[in-house]
Amino acid sequence: MKVQLEQNPEGFDYSNIIEVLSEPFLRLPLEQTRIQVEIDYPATECGHMTTLSISENRTFLAFDLLYNRVHAWCGPGVNQADLFGDIVHRIQDLQIGFENAIWSF
Repeated sequence: MKVQLEQNPEGFDYSNIIEVLSEPFLRLPLEQTRIQVEIDYPATECGHMTTLSISENRTFLAFDLLYNRVHAWCGPGVNQADLFGDIVHRIQDLQIGFENAIWSF
């Protein structure tokens, strides 16, 4: 989205709407469910990767990490085996305590 500027008054006001998280999760109003935020992925095609997971709902939002038209392994210095191994381990860690449950990705 285009930034809100004097020349573009209808643009998105990033500085007043976006906030830095103080904890690695989000909470929705009136919900007890926590949305876990993961940002510590190794370098990929994009410089900053974020995933969200909701264990209570058995949902993992991988975004570009698992999208078939994004080349996560193309980042400078990326080791494809290490990257995908890391992703698989994170998904397996999420499933602890939910071994017989079906997850959505």
